[in-house]
Amino acid sequence: MIEGERDDDLKIELELDEDGAVLERAEDLKEWDLPTSVKQSLKALTPGGDTREVSKLTTPRSIVFRVEVDFNDNDVVLILSETGALISRRQ
Repeated sequence: MIEGERDDDLKIELELDEDGAVLERAEDLKEWDLPTSVKQSLKALTPGGDTREVSKLTTPRSIVFRVEVDFNDNDVVLILSETGALISRRQ
């Protein structure tokens, strides 16, 4: 596991195999960095919510976005696909 920061002070983590190939990449994002489809789903799923944290998880098979939102006085965690499809919701 390698941890570091991007130029904009956001955290990034890489998990590598024995040969140095990237198995998983996790990075913090700003809300405006999300794909339009994810932003639209976020707005529809938590209208008026206050986004607290955003991260992107990339593996060889998929890319998902984890978004923590303060919605109706509850902490909600959404996992969304690149297309904005809801994978999981937790309160």
